[in-house]
Amino acid sequence: MTHLDIDSEEKEDLAEFLQQCLRSLKVEVAHTDHHAFRDMLKQKETVLERVLGKLQQGADR
Repeated sequence: MTHLDIDSEEKEDLAEFLQQCLRSLKVEVAHTDHHAFRDMLKQKETVLERVLGKLQQGADR
């Protein structure tokens, strides 16, 4: 497991960036016809959602 020390401003900026990436990925997935590429995008979406969830969970503590 990797540990990353970031301050609250960095955490907020990172969460905002991940949310923007997720919005873009959702659009890309919706417009992609190639099955393998869509699957790869969905996998990336899952990873980003998991990281964002961990960031938000850390903010709740």
